[in-house]
Amino acid sequence: AHGDRDDSHGCRHVYGHYASRPLPPSQCSSAVGFCTSGSLTGSLRGAYSFVMDTIIPSPQATTPGVIYYTGSSLMQPTWGGSLVGTDNGVIDLGGNGKQAAMVTITDGADGLSGAHGYLLLRGNLDATTGLVTGDYSGEICGI
Repeated sequence: AHGDRDDSHGCRHVYGHYASRPLPPSQCSSAVGFCTSGSLTGSLRGAYSFVMDTIIPSPQATTPGVIYYTGSSLMQPTWGGSLVGTDNGVIDLGGNGKQAAMVTITDGADGLSGAHGYLLLRGNLDATTGLVTGDYSGEICGI
């Protein structure tokens, strides 16, 4: 029950929602000072954490406040193991807080070693509370 099986690829389609809050600086190892911790529902139900590695302002003068970022995600499903992903995303800090990212699953641990695939994230940052919420969908192989 970790998602829908697609035997032609040995992979599973996964989908659900995420909710994550910023961590205080004392609990954040990010070089740019932004980490979150939260949870996933759906196929990957469990704990979720994110560490931002880089921030690149949009080069387009017409999109002030839009930033591109890279980072890493750690997903720990309640059914065991962990998945590690590399994030590449964009967020509108100057406007509506809309966020989108591609998380490339690069490995796993504790029974999920060698896992690979991707998640597409689409969400929103609430500028007042710092809460980031949205949905994810993708495909993970080796789980």
